[in-house]
Amino acid sequence: GTGARGLASPFFRARALAIPCILLLRVALGTLVGFRRQTVLTCLNVGSAVLELGFVKFALDNGYGLEGVGYSCVFANLIIAVVGICLIPVLAPQESFGGVSLFRGGAFTAALPGPANGFGMRPRDQPLLGVSGGRGLAALDFVGEGADAMIRFTCLQGSVLLATILSSRMGEGALVANHVLLLGWMLTSFVIDGVANVAGLTVMNLLSLRAFNYLRSYCRWLILGGIVVGAASGACLWYFEGEVIMLLLKSPPMEPLASSWMLLCAMQVVNAVVFTYDGLLVASAEFAFSRNSLVAGFILVFLPALIIGYFVAGSLYAVWVAMTLFNAWRALASLYKVHRVLWPMWQEGFMV
Repeated sequence: GTGARGLASPFFRARALAIPCILLLRVALGTLVGFRRQTVLTCLNVGSAVLELGFVKFALDNGYGLEGVGYSCVFANLIIAVVGICLIPVLAPQESFGGVSLFRGGAFTAALPGPANGFGMRPRDQPLLGVSGGRGLAALDFVGEGADAMIRFTCLQGSVLLATILSSRMGEGALVANHVLLLGWMLTSFVIDGVANVAGLTVMNLLSLRAFNYLRSYCRWLILGGIVVGAASGACLWYFEGEVIMLLLKSPPMEPLASSWMLLCAMQVVNAVVFTYDGLLVASAEFAFSRNSLVAGFILVFLPALIIGYFVAGSLYAVWVAMTLFNAWRALASLYKVHRVLWPMWQEGFMV
């Protein structure tokens, strides 16, 4: 309604200004991930959250309202982004210095973990066990991989946006319930996503060291750990259902939530598999595959399930069934890629 629009518009305008700051921060954090500076990365992430919470409290205590909350995101992300960018030249390994050519064949040095000092250099023309084409890397390669990632995240965010739009058409109660479900999903995704980040760094290290026996054992424990974390997260959401819902919203609409909450709990195991295998795919630089599988799942699985669910069932539960099927597709595609394609390639590459 008009009242809600009046409250949301100032926040939306302020929050939109945070987009460049968030992108800048993600670039800085991604670079530090490549440098394997996990402790610094953790400090920056925690610092960003604490700083934003401090700005939010200041804004609400001093009557700046939702607009002040939006600007809190801008200031927090900008400050931490500047700190991260300043740390890049200080923490960069020696192997990362050098020119980057616009096209293949120019000067480019890849910083990858190695046995000598933790940042061994992989020759430009040496493929990473079938990951690279063996023709070197250039700036335009990163543009292409960035486009892959952009398409991938568009599908992911698009699925959430469409679910929110359709739930809003079902009434205020369904919209609020959908918001609570998304928040419940986010509570556990941070924990599971952390497993994926660590997995990506470690697998990248083992690939560069050509330590196949360790890689095989590590991947088995990693997959098992991800499933255990997902199952534990789902169990906690189920057991503390009332407490979690009341934590997220003072007066939630219980009827739309009742049918969808158990689905949310069950999704955690699927989410764990998806996030864990995402870490393996990132370590293998399978950006094109991630793009293709997401686009195929979005068009062939999510959209048909969402349309059928909305127009036939017309319930929030049907919308979240579509979300579940989308993640199930992602899990199956990742399982196939890792175990049927990458695993034999790794094994053959290590034996050469």
